[in-house]
Formats: sequence, structure tokens, C-alpha cells
Amino acid sequence: MKKLALIIIPVIILTIIVGFMVAKKLTAPAKVETPIEQVFAPAEPETKAKAEVTSSQNGRAVTLKITNLTPEVSSVEYEMSYLTNKGLSRGVIGKIRPNGQDSVTREILLGSCSTGGKCVYDEGVTKITLTLKFNKTSGPATGLNKDFEL
Repeated sequence: MKKLALIIIPVIILTIIVGFMVAKKLTAPAKVETPIEQVFAPAEPETKAKAEVTSSQNGRAVTLKITNLTPEVSSVEYEMSYLTNKGLSRGVIGKIRPNGQDSVTREILLGSCSTGGKCVYDEGVTKITLTLKFNKTSGPATGLNKDFEL
């Protein structure tokens, strides 16, 4: 009987401890992870890269033009964020490979299109916040942040 008690009591205690730990884990508030912001050096003075954003005539797209790129820029990542006239926050991300050219141009749709070709356009966009990241063949990436009024 004593041997049975020596086995059962520790098992019961261990079960109670594990039960408390599981209950505490289930009732603990969910841990919210905040995204880590990617930090990059500001565009170097010798780079002098410039960006322009212009609206199309119908307002359904913008043209992004980046000039004064140096040959060591292997790619440019862009992120555009804006508000629609309904107050919805929207954004567009992408990547451009300049292939040694000193300027690149990209038309960017303000909205979304299905695979069937039906498009829904964001209306009333008057301001765009642009973030550019210049990835280089060597050295740290540099960046540029700028707001544009359309």
C-alpha cells in the first residue's frame, strides 16, 4: 500500500501542476507581436536618386519615375500607401530591376483586377506616400521616403 501511495501521490501532484500551467497559458492574454520595421540608410548624396509620381488623366493609375540611379543599384523596391475617398487605407508594393539604366518608369494601378480582367479602381486618391529601397550589388541598402500630392 505504501508503495502504491509513493507512486500515486507524485503523479497526482504533477498532474495538478501541469493542469495549472495549461490553464494559465489558456487564460493569458494573447501576445501581440509588432512587426520589425526595416531600417535602411538614407540615400547617399552621391546617389541623388529622385522620384516623381504623376496621376493618369482618369485617376486610375499613377506613373512612378525614378531617375539618377547609379550602376550599383541592382533593384528598387517600392511601397505606395494612400487613402481612398471612402477613407480606406490601400497600398501597392513591387520591385523594379533597372538593369544598369539610370532611370526607370512604371505605371501602377490604383485598385485591383481579377484574373478575369474585371478591375475595381480606388477613387479620390489625392496623396500618396512613397517608400523606396535601393538594393545595391555591394554595401547597405539605401532608401527614400516622400509624400506626393496628386
